[in-house]
Amino acid sequence: MLVLVLLYYASVCQGHHVLVVFSVPERSHSVLANSVVDTLLASDYEVTYVSPYPKDTRPNLKYVDVSSVLDQIEDEKESDLPEDIYSPRYLTLMGTSFAQQVLRHSSMRELMVNSSIEFDAVLVEWFYTGLFAPLAALFECPLIWYAPTGISSQSLSLVGHTPKLDDPSNSLAHRIHHMWFQIYFSVWNYLHISKIEIPAYEDYYGSAFKTRFRFLPTYEFAAANGSLLLLNSHPLLGAVVPLPGNVKFIGGHHIAEDVSPLPKDLKKVLDSSAGGAIYVNMESNLISMDIQDQITRELKEVFSDLEQTVIWKYGDILVNLPHNVYTLKNPPQHSILSNLVTSTPLLSSTTGT
Repeated sequence: MLVLVLLYYASVCQGHHVLVVFSVPERSHSVLANSVVDTLLASDYEVTYVSPYPKDTRPNLKYVDVSSVLDQIEDEKESDLPEDIYSPRYLTLMGTSFAQQVLRHSSMRELMVNSSIEFDAVLVEWFYTGLFAPLAALFECPLIWYAPTGISSQSLSLVGHTPKLDDPSNSLAHRIHHMWFQIYFSVWNYLHISKIEIPAYEDYYGSAFKTRFRFLPTYEFAAANGSLLLLNSHPLLGAVVPLPGNVKFIGGHHIAEDVSPLPKDLKKVLDSSAGGAIYVNMESNLISMDIQDQITRELKEVFSDLEQTVIWKYGDILVNLPHNVYTLKNPPQHSILSNLVTSTPLLSSTTGT
């Protein structure tokens, strides 16, 4: 599906050179980005790829290496952010912070002020900020949004669609609460854009437009110019609502057709587990270094009471692990999930399904 959507859209805009921007400094987002880039390269498109995780270059692929932003992530994450890591406020502030780090990076600045570079389309990952959208206005080409999550009013608004996502079967109290939250967040987001995103836009894009002898458009115009929205989801995995023609489901595009076999040591562990196995992969934003020591100890105690073998994706080295718990920093997720029945995180659920 991803191949068909991108090929069709590229043929409409006669695109040959695509700028791909995935700024979130987390490996799961890099997996999605690499799949998109591989699809474009396989179709003979030239790609300039802005990424904090550059790999070996290939024909028709040029990296804009912003990997140095990874050194700033931990300090940025802990400063001036709400405690609830799943709140829209937290995600918006975090997404804006990620975008600002990339836009102020010297490699990105060099790309933006180079008036000799042209693109036929800009494909940007949306992570709760519109700060990358003006790249399409800067290079005067169509903007393709990529939403790593499912359907939401925020993601659909990127292409000018405002659906009614509240279930009419909910109680009156629930609908009033939902309406109040929408009003509250709309006001908060307006203030956030006015105080943070607009000044950042003027700072980061002003010189780039000036080198092209063009006036800086308003942020409202530059950020609300999406032509296509790609959703990393599937109707079977979330809400089913009427969608406009320029919104497409592409969930599962990152799944390799040929799944590699399990490594021998991991296969031996799983084969010897009489009670089966559980694969634990926390949400991407709940990375290991953010989990308090007490919670880690409690999780180890819970896992120790299970009869199943636990394969735990964990970024740090843990000591005193229960006999049935194994931690891996970068486990072969596709290979593991091809042997499992159920899973819960979004990428894992899509892969398992």
